[in-house]
Amino acid sequence: MTSSIQPVTTSPVTPTTPAAPTTDAAPVGASSLVLPDPPPATNGVSAPLELTPPQPSAAPLQPAMPLVGTVGAGGRNRTDDVKAVQQRLRELGFPVGVDGRMGPQTQNFLRIFAAAVENQEDLDKASARLGPTTALGKRLFAADAPRWVEVPPSGVGFLRVDTDGYRWATDQTVAVIEAAGRHFAEHYQSLHPDAFPLKINDVSKKDGSVLGRNSRTEHASHRCGTDIDISLPKKPGSEKMEGGTRTNWENYDREAAYAIIVALASQDAVDRIIMYDAAIVARARREEQPWVGKLVQDSKHRSHFHVDVTVD
Repeated sequence: MTSSIQPVTTSPVTPTTPAAPTTDAAPVGASSLVLPDPPPATNGVSAPLELTPPQPSAAPLQPAMPLVGTVGAGGRNRTDDVKAVQQRLRELGFPVGVDGRMGPQTQNFLRIFAAAVENQEDLDKASARLGPTTALGKRLFAADAPRWVEVPPSGVGFLRVDTDGYRWATDQTVAVIEAAGRHFAEHYQSLHPDAFPLKINDVSKKDGSVLGRNSRTEHASHRCGTDIDISLPKKPGSEKMEGGTRTNWENYDREAAYAIIVALASQDAVDRIIMYDAAIVARARREEQPWVGKLVQDSKHRSHFHVDVTVD
């Protein structure tokens, strides 16, 4: 995702329509069944006959491309094509109606999907139209297309603390949260039982909307389920106190914060982490961490980590 913030540098479906059922073949008689010759007998006893079991398919079946024309802003928007896109978006978890009309709701969710797969932080710059031969069209109907899911309330090493509806994400973003939680639990909480789990705050609203506050748009980048805000950890014993913490407050737990950074930054799907703690950056440099280039310092992020996830 693009940003004007300079990074820290370091040196050295629609499922395919099933085929119409065919007439059952006539049963095969025992005399017509041909089996391989059994292995030679050993000590007068025939060895058991071994049959090779069928092998599973190596990859999931690719859904058929149902589109004929283009769908979206400036597209042909044939009724059947729009329905196919709407149905596919619903299959992926987006709450869009299926009526064959290209209205603002369908356009909104199409843009959310496009922003996620194009790793575009600005929803208005994401693709607004797709077709049978476009990259976006192929991605929408791919077997492994990202899904729109709710962040679980809790899991190993993490807890969702959002209170205003920003709890929707791509399934790949949720996978990052779950993997980071497991890493944190195994490598830090196991040694510090009093440590609080990762506190997952704002991701995205279900419809991709954002709140307005003080005549400004809040969380402008939290619209396509790939941006995560994680509250800073507080020292053991202060978690029950109301409010959060900041990197320059006494109750800020820098050791736990570093463990959270390690758990997140070590994942390939994490593109960058925006934060404001020079001591953590300096430590990562001393330890020659390969992911130190993902850390971006920004003074507006004194109270939380902002994590950008890249969707494959």
